[in-house]
This record gives sequence, structure tokens and C-alpha cells, in this order.
Amino acid sequence: MDVFLPRSKEGGALKLWDQELKRCRAFRLETGQVIDCVRSVCRGKGKILVGTRNAEIIEVGEKNAACNILVNGHMDGPIWGLGTHPSRDVFLSAAEDGTVRLWDIPEKVSHVTSTLSET
Repeated sequence: MDVFLPRSKEGGALKLWDQELKRCRAFRLETGQVIDCVRSVCRGKGKILVGTRNAEIIEVGEKNAACNILVNGHMDGPIWGLGTHPSRDVFLSAAEDGTVRLWDIPEKVSHVTSTLSET
């Protein structure tokens, strides 16, 4: 199992480490906009999803390292959790705005939103 470690001091770098903690690859998060502090990372189907402090979800291609802002759909605060489906082109995100959202990757839209309670 590989591990991702974000490096916000480097202006949006993401590093992939193997089980022996040897660095395998490094990815620069360059989307044409300033990437603010990485808060969550998820990997699936040849893509890496990155959640930022500014509620952006960035898609990074593992083979070509191409970056683009996939969605910016949470209302406020950082993306604290991301998870991909093993076979469908969907993912979940959880953010400080108190919602969990199910996203369709090709359409770049949220189909389901659930608000979390504080209890």
C-alpha cells in the first residue's frame, strides 16, 4: 500500500511513498490558480483526488500528472475527507460545511448531499 504526504510549504506538492517509506513519485499541484493547503487525499482508478482548505477538489492523473480543479462545490471550509468507489466514477467528500456529498466524476456534479448533525 502506498501513502501520500502533502507538502503545503512547497506550494502544492504531493508526494507518494511506498511501504518502506521510500518516495516513489512527486506531483506538483498546478491548476493555474494558487493551491492552498492540502487537507485530504484519495487514490483510485489511476487518479488522485486532493481536497484543499478552500473547498476545492483537484484531480491529478497518476500517469501524466495533469492537474485540474474537478469541483468546488462545498460551501465553506476545508475538504476533510475523500473516498472513491472501486468500480464506478463517483466519489464522496466530507467538508467543514457539515455536508457529505456524492459526486459524479464525468458530469462534475453532486447527486446526493447529506447534512451531518453535531450530536
